[in-house]
Amino acid sequence: MQRYPIAYIRRSSADASDPGDVSREAQEAAVRELARREGHNGNLRIYDDWNRSADVAKEAKRTGLNALLADIEAGKVSAVYAYALDRVYRSMRTFVRLTDAAKAHDVRIVTLREGVLGGDGSPMAQAFAQITAVFSELELNTTKARAAGAMAVRRQRGDHIGRVGYGYKLARNEAGAIVAVPDPDRPLEPLFQAMRDGGNILAACKLLNERGVPVPSGPTAERRHHAEPIWHPTPLRKIIARNAPELLPRKGPTGRRQSARSSALAQLLVCHCGHVLTPEPGRGSYRCTRGNRSGSDVHGKMFVTERAILPWIKDEAARFDPHKVGTETTLSEPDDVRRGTIIEQRRKLALAFTRGALDDATYEAEDAALASEMSALDAMGEVYGIPSAIDWTWSPERLNAVLRTYWNQVELGPDMRPIRADWRLPEEWLR
Repeated sequence: MQRYPIAYIRRSSADASDPGDVSREAQEAAVRELARREGHNGNLRIYDDWNRSADVAKEAKRTGLNALLADIEAGKVSAVYAYALDRVYRSMRTFVRLTDAAKAHDVRIVTLREGVLGGDGSPMAQAFAQITAVFSELELNTTKARAAGAMAVRRQRGDHIGRVGYGYKLARNEAGAIVAVPDPDRPLEPLFQAMRDGGNILAACKLLNERGVPVPSGPTAERRHHAEPIWHPTPLRKIIARNAPELLPRKGPTGRRQSARSSALAQLLVCHCGHVLTPEPGRGSYRCTRGNRSGSDVHGKMFVTERAILPWIKDEAARFDPHKVGTETTLSEPDDVRRGTIIEQRRKLALAFTRGALDDATYEAEDAALASEMSALDAMGEVYGIPSAIDWTWSPERLNAVLRTYWNQVELGPDMRPIRADWRLPEEWLR
């Protein structure tokens, strides 16, 4: 079996503003130079555990180290290069695992700082290697104890703990505590405006990139250091959810957010095979994706245009008699006020979480409770906010919202024409 050299790099935490003296670039340059000195010019493989602690309790998260040990034990590795021994291990247990595997498979471990691990193999060299492991573990434990003490002091003083969210920075208040304050260099309002202008997360990302709004800093941006950082949906969605959740689509019964309906009959038409049709807004039609997979020979007809079934839809919708319900009812003022109160409570809750006043579990539990109450109000709005008549020139989104208060679904026959509507409204309200 042909063996190959491996380089290993690690750092507990790093970002673009604090690369440190053991930055990724510095470590890569060091290990490549070590490999070059020993004649390895093209087959060096680099494993890394970036933003990973060397604490033995967190060793399972060090995927790079675990892959390195697995390759050594499989006999695939000829040599291991690292910037320093404390990049590889900071405990006796990891030291023993590594050196036993290296000894069993004749693998040299070389670092820029300490040289060859174990030196010439003499008892004195081995003892020195063990002593370095002991002192590395002592240094780690001392650092952990110091950090725990500092954390207790910060909590007592009322400091913000952890990173601040996008739109905020750390500063000292009048009492001397370190707190999160709005960051004028990364304001939140352009994000909110992009959401309002775009209407959804993807469109907002595109607008933010076009407008040159600064992206969040962090590991994601750093990993893309070879390309210009751009906005992506996941971080933007998290920022909006923390600071302005009312701009996101509300969550449905499954907990997933319900996107705006761009077709009047979205999520209403059910194929003769029992599958819900997928809208094709650009074509003004609806298609059964199950039929696409099985083919027309097996499935039969699989799509229908909105224009072809709209007359039936209008006639069926006209069966609703608002006079049997009474005058048109809308949300009561107390419900409307409560809706605004919930939005404000969620905003304040997100702000408290951003400033470190709430832990993850507390924030998620309280926010979920408020979201559930908002969903209940929305459900009441569906029942009591039915318009007395439909204006078929309304936008597809508004038509869909109204028709979904009328029906659970509309069943189509083999000819892809409506045969029955499953009404949500009471029978006594129909003509």
